Order: sequence, then structure tokens, then C-alpha cells
Amino acid sequence: MYEKYFYPWSMQKDNNHYEVTDADGIYIWINEKKCYDMSSQAINVNIGHKNTRIINAIKEQCDRLPFIASAFKNEIRELAAEEILSVAPLGMEKVYFTASGAEANENAIKIARMFKGRTKIFSAYNSYHGSTIGAGTLTGDARRFSSEKDVAGFVKFEFPDKYHSILKFSNENEMSEIYIKMLENQIINENPKDIAAIFVEPIIGGNGVIIPPEGYLQGVRKICDKYGILMVCDEVMTGWGRTGKWFGIENWDITPDIITTSKGITSSYIAFGAVIVNKEISEFFIEHPLMCGSTNYGHLLGCAATVANIKEYKEKDLIKNSMELGIKLGEILNKFKEKYKNIGDVRVKGLFACIEFVTDRETKQPYNDISKIIPDLIERGFWTLSRRNLIMIAPPLIINEEELTNAMTILDEVLEKKLGN
Repeated sequence: MYEKYFYPWSMQKDNNHYEVTDADGIYIWINEKKCYDMSSQAINVNIGHKNTRIINAIKEQCDRLPFIASAFKNEIRELAAEEILSVAPLGMEKVYFTASGAEANENAIKIARMFKGRTKIFSAYNSYHGSTIGAGTLTGDARRFSSEKDVAGFVKFEFPDKYHSILKFSNENEMSEIYIKMLENQIINENPKDIAAIFVEPIIGGNGVIIPPEGYLQGVRKICDKYGILMVCDEVMTGWGRTGKWFGIENWDITPDIITTSKGITSSYIAFGAVIVNKEISEFFIEHPLMCGSTNYGHLLGCAATVANIKEYKEKDLIKNSMELGIKLGEILNKFKEKYKNIGDVRVKGLFACIEFVTDRETKQPYNDISKIIPDLIERGFWTLSRRNLIMIAPPLIINEEELTNAMTILDEVLEKKLGN
């Protein structure tokens, strides 16, 4: 039916896409079937669908003034920056607006290089930071291959994966110590004076909610301090309450030098993002030119949506709801793991979870028939993201306990039909 635009990340002949005809709250309608949206679309519609406060804020800003060029002041831009900084970790000082998460990471790369006067950027294998040339090369998974040709200065390191690591450890702290030593050795071999920044997702998101072992991110922070390297946290997916904190890094009680974010900043009612920097970086650009910019910088509709969105988070206490229901979600998923031998691992932090399916728990051989489960889920009224042998669970943060339980009951019944016990 729709053949005049491209579908991302796919061969265009594979046009077997479902049609969404409506959405409201925690629900979407797929081919007229009402479904729980258990992935918040692309883990971005945190506030739920058709939120009237955000819609009205955008409408009112359209009536007032929809757009001005980047060189001008405007009250809504100032309000958006103030609201972002009001919930950002302590020490964050200034905001650079973007139109997406990839653009946020692109500009964070440039800011880090300008500030440090160094070129090399470290990022983790298995990470995802966007699909533009810079953010795509920053990415650590296979999606980087189309971007990284002839792009210099990007170095990959091993992020500790508690489930898949080929190394054996007696506890999480021991694992962190070894991986931090590996990272430090790599930094030394790459010459610390050439390294501007280390980018990390506090929790690797798109590749399966990979939660670092205790002590690891604190170790990265110490290494950055030791060698004068900036720590940049990509909070495009983990920000805005998704993990039960305003920003994912707060689960480990440390503060990075730069945060990049998008998705939940407006719950994608408008495409928007931000780079948030600390005081030292902010003050550097008082006397040094910031060589970043775009036509749609600080778009007023995005700013208005950001202000309204953050008010919703605060007034409805959605960060707390994510934390509390995340505990409930973890209990449900661990029961699934006990019940189904094809579930190798479950990983949960707040309303951010992943189920990893295997054919054998000992070998951890991936179970590659996940695509056959999705049609049955939709038929029963449950939608979520899946790729490879992973199913993501990340509903809008407005979901309540009864709705969460009902949705997960559907998943349980479909798994029982498809997998047995």
C-alpha cells in the first residue's frame, strides 16, 4: 500500500509491515486490533499516546510562534533548558538542543574534541548511538559497518556483559575490576593524550538491556578523571525515567561530563534532543567558538513539548512509577525464566527489560524463531519490539500494575502456546 517512502533497516522487498491506525495512552491499534504498546514504540513514547498537555502545548506554541532562527533568544528555549537542568544530575550546567539522538551524539563528539583538543573517541562494542556517519561510526554493533569506512579516530572497547562474557568471575566487582583493567590498558596503548572522550550507554539498550556489573561505571569515571578524558553518557534510551531514575547513570550515583539524550525528552511528540554539559565545558565556550549548529536548532515546538513533558513526569510521579513497577516486572520475568527452558536470561532496570531466548541454556545458542511469536502476540493484543533472539519490554511509564499484569499474562499465554514448559 505504502511504496513511496523507504522502510529503515530493511530490504524494501520485505514489505510485510503492520499498519498502526490509532493510539491512546498505553495502547495502539494494529490493523484495527487494540494492543498494549509494550515497547513505547521505539522505547520513546514514555508519557503514552495522545497526551493532551503535550498536544496543547505544541498547538499553543504554533499559535504563538512556531519557529525562529538559532541566533535569536526566546522564552520557551530558556524554559526548556531550565526544565532539563532541573532534573539532570548535579553538576550539569548548559544545554545544546538537537533534533535527534544521533544528532546529539554527533555534536557531543564535536564538543568533546573542541574542548579537549584531542581526536580519539572510545565507545563500546555492542552499543548503538545512531545511524548518521559520526554516530554510526561511534556505534559498536554491526550497524556501524556502512558508516565507518575511512572515518578516523574511533576506537572500540569491550563492555562487560554478565550473561555472555567468555571470562568467568566469582562476583560482579571482580568482573568490573578485570574489564576496567582491560579498558585502561587499551587507553594506555592508544595514548591517553590523544583521547577526548569515552562514550557509554549506562545500560546498553537496543542490543538487549545489558546492565553493567557493580563498580564498572564508577571505574570508567575514575579512569576518565585519571587521564583527563571526558565521560559521555548516551541517555537517548535510558533517560527520562525509563530505568526508574531521571537518567540511567543515576543508578550508579556518578555524574558524567556530558549527557546526550532524545526520545523521552518529548516522548517523540516532536523530534527533539539535547546535549547537556558540565560547568567546565560550558565556561570553555565563553571564550571559544562553539562550532555546532543547524537550521532547526532549539525548535520552539520541541522546546514547548519538552517543558510540558517534564511537567507530566513530575506531576504524575512517573519516575517513581517506573521504579516500583520495574520491581513487579522483574518478579514476573523471573517466573517466566523458571517456567520456560528457552528463556536464557532476563534483564530488568525500571520499566526497561529484555528477555533473551536460547535453544539450550548451557550453550546459550540463540533461539531464532522469535518472529513467529509476534503475530500471535498481536492477535492477543500485545505489541513490542523484537530482534534476533530478544524481546523487549518497555511500556509507557503511565502504565499501572493491573495493566502491566494483564499485558504480561498475554505474553505468558503466547509463550506457553509456542514454547511449552
